[in-house]
Amino acid sequence: MHSKKEIYYSIMLSEICSGYTKFNFQKKLIFYKHPNCFDIAKLKEKYLYFLNRAKSAEKKTNEELEKEFKENGLWGIEQEKKIKEKRNYLEGLKDNLEKAKTKQEEEIIEKNIKETDREISLLLNEKDKLFSDSLENYVEKKVKEYELFYLCFNDKNFKERYFETEEDFNCLNINEITEFKISVYSELRSLSAKKIELLILSNYFQPIFGSNTKESIPFYFSTKQEDRTYFQNIFTYYWQIYNGVIEADTPNYIREDPNKLIKYIKAKNNKEKRKMSPKDKDSQEMNINQVDFSKVKNANDL
Repeated sequence: MHSKKEIYYSIMLSEICSGYTKFNFQKKLIFYKHPNCFDIAKLKEKYLYFLNRAKSAEKKTNEELEKEFKENGLWGIEQEKKIKEKRNYLEGLKDNLEKAKTKQEEEIIEKNIKETDREISLLLNEKDKLFSDSLENYVEKKVKEYELFYLCFNDKNFKERYFETEEDFNCLNINEITEFKISVYSELRSLSAKKIELLILSNYFQPIFGSNTKESIPFYFSTKQEDRTYFQNIFTYYWQIYNGVIEADTPNYIREDPNKLIKYIKAKNNKEKRKMSPKDKDSQEMNINQVDFSKVKNANDL
């Protein structure tokens, strides 16, 4: 019987390979196309369009609004400090949760995590309301909305868009747009870069490395970077980092935990790097810099 993690990783890998994520909106199945470099270029083009429109409308930047709110006492250093402190406290709670020895300890820490998370959300919501009409937030909002129009389809072959025109999307009311965004991004959350990294180092995926240690590109992806999706490029990036580095003598208790495996590999690499001569280190840096993932970096800028 497959574990929940194996099923989760199986679905995740299937989505990355197929190039789309399915979600439901108002009882309708919709396919979100994972963007390739051409889609990303189109979104960048729209970003510049909305940026110029915002500048023409003389919208204030976050920096200008922050200065204004600071003078009025609406938002400033104290509020930012409070958010930072609560985030640090939250990270500490999460670390303590992993070290909890009893069920009672876990329940108390989980309760504190939920409460702290709620407090951070309230502070961020307060900030979002104040800065909602800034130049940066306006542009980001409009690009995200265009992305949903541009990448959502009625079929997995991307022949028919869910919204026929941009106007159709703009006809949605605020509540419908919010519901649509939540439907999409709640499904895409599983494809974060960190989770893709953990997938590659999971027990589910490790056996695949055995027969493909010489492959620089996963065999089920195109060898051409422009034909791969954003998530496939992230996957390929971590594939090239970790492929072949998991050795037979790696302890099982480390193999079974991707987070421990990441720390183990980094510690081992640092140890080996300290033994290198300065010439070897320079050579290694040159090899790393030759790997071109500029399109992945551009996607992260969206």
